[in-house]
Amino acid sequence: MRRGARLAAGCASALVALGASSARALDLPAVADKPVRVDVTDTTIFNWHSDNRNAARDDDHYGEWINRLDTKLSWHKLTVGFRLDSAAYYSAPSPGWLASRELAAAQPLPAGTSDRAYWDASYAGAERALLNRYRETIYPSKLYATWSTPELEATLGDFYVQFGRGLVLSLRKIDEVAVDTTLRGAKVEAHGKLAGVRWGGTLVGGWANPVRVDEASGRRLVAPASFVMLGMPTPSEGSPDPAARVANYRPDGIVGARIEVGTDELLAGVQTSIVSRGGLGELLRDRGDLGEVTYSGATLARADKFIETASVSLSAPRLPGNTAAYLEVAGQRLDAASRLLGGASSPPADVDGHAVYASVSVGGDPVNLLVELRHTRRFWPLLANTSAPEFAILAYSAPPTTGPITTDSEFGAFGTCTTGGRARLDARVAGELKTYASLGVYRTWAERNGTCDAFGEGLRDVDRNDVLDPFVGAMTSYDEHRSHVNAWGGVRVDQAATPFVSAAGTSTRSYYREVYARYDWLHTVAPGWAVQDQGFHRVRAENETDAERWHEGENYLSVQWASRAIVSFGYEYLDRHGDWLNFWNGGFLWRFTPDTSARLFVGQQRGALRCISGVCRQFPPFEGAKVEVIARF
Repeated sequence: MRRGARLAAGCASALVALGASSARALDLPAVADKPVRVDVTDTTIFNWHSDNRNAARDDDHYGEWINRLDTKLSWHKLTVGFRLDSAAYYSAPSPGWLASRELAAAQPLPAGTSDRAYWDASYAGAERALLNRYRETIYPSKLYATWSTPELEATLGDFYVQFGRGLVLSLRKIDEVAVDTTLRGAKVEAHGKLAGVRWGGTLVGGWANPVRVDEASGRRLVAPASFVMLGMPTPSEGSPDPAARVANYRPDGIVGARIEVGTDELLAGVQTSIVSRGGLGELLRDRGDLGEVTYSGATLARADKFIETASVSLSAPRLPGNTAAYLEVAGQRLDAASRLLGGASSPPADVDGHAVYASVSVGGDPVNLLVELRHTRRFWPLLANTSAPEFAILAYSAPPTTGPITTDSEFGAFGTCTTGGRARLDARVAGELKTYASLGVYRTWAERNGTCDAFGEGLRDVDRNDVLDPFVGAMTSYDEHRSHVNAWGGVRVDQAATPFVSAAGTSTRSYYREVYARYDWLHTVAPGWAVQDQGFHRVRAENETDAERWHEGENYLSVQWASRAIVSFGYEYLDRHGDWLNFWNGGFLWRFTPDTSARLFVGQQRGALRCISGVCRQFPPFEGAKVEVIARF
């Protein structure tokens, strides 16, 4: 009955999405002479995964159905929202199927190894690999109520929040890397102007609430049952496997505050947050046993029970000469809450960290100069409290990288201990032709070892990397701005301060090298019709892990009609690890209305690390078909 109810709910959601093109908003009766508005958005995704040609067998030959049904009701100053997420799987890999495949591939077995013994070992390994994967799931992922006026906004439930430039707190939705994390609790935000002085403040408190099912891997987060997260996935209490009865995620408690005061020309702010492993209740208790509320991790931030982060900021958006400037200085203390609230022992001073971010923009059109600087020492990302590998990127902060938003070559714990910055010059050469050039220069002590003087031994040249990252480009528009061309290219030179042994067995200081070219061309061929070509080519060498350099890239050609339909053809390639792999795909997008669309994708995509503004996620290769329907009414 339970399975049937879940599938029925999913079928209803799909029918809502497919029929929404002809739907009309529901006219509800007014309440107290105030109109009532209902908005429903449904996102339905069907994926079929065939053999994606990687070494793993546990991500091939299965289907999945992901659905997100988002309902919002608005009346007067009140908005109430609810989102129901579900996931179902067809023909998903099982331990027995994987063990049989492993046994067949291993033939003939080494002398003295029986088929049964090999199958048993493979079965046990498959059980571990599939733990909390491909499980039918339905849960209320987001719910909230917001009362809003021009000066005050109060929310109870789920909400996104960011303080400053993300050094202190950043919980948001980033579709490109499959991140959607809210804080479930309470938020009060107020702002106004008094005697020519602007003021504003925000107070938040609650439990971190990420999306619980990862579409790319089928892994789900399971957390101990709690009233705050009612209906969320929990461990399988009745499972014969002890590991299935253990949570792989524990929601962190987070409290934070922001105060801003100033004028339109100069605004000063103070931001602070405390992350508490085990929830908000841990803030009121002694330190206790860390093992009860945390998972072990590669950084101090993940393994520590409390993290306190605070910053002060100055924003001057209207300086003379068309100049804008921003400065934020932050400090961080691990286990600081136990110190602040009279807990047991205090951590040693050498685990405290700090960060500085500054930017200045001068000019405008025809010439503009942007300079961004960053400096960090032992400034750790606020990593989520999870042991699930696919969710390792979950964090509650997102410090600025000062690089292009898609930068994916800051390895290890690069951003936790680095000094440097970037300057970019944009200039209009003639008419619509613009050129730009950028130079990034950095020194980092955490790209290879990840510790950054965490235990007081001092910064060492043996850990240092020096980075140069220049690029140049040009862009123009034509045909009365209906068409445009943008092309740029650059290099990245990452040099170790002292020699190390490369993957090829030689002594070198060349840690990473890259040469790349990127382009985006859109040409309008007739009223309502356009052709677009986008892509890049990269030559990369990561000498610590790869004995040879490799090539990777992609090119996507699309035909667009009146913002209603897009037909695309894609080609991607990769020759890392010796074999040249080709990935071909095609896609079709149709917009029934501005709010309702259906997209079909068939083919292959290479596995890649994809980054947006310092938030990165390693996606596995894909081969198969995808259908996505988005509808709003």
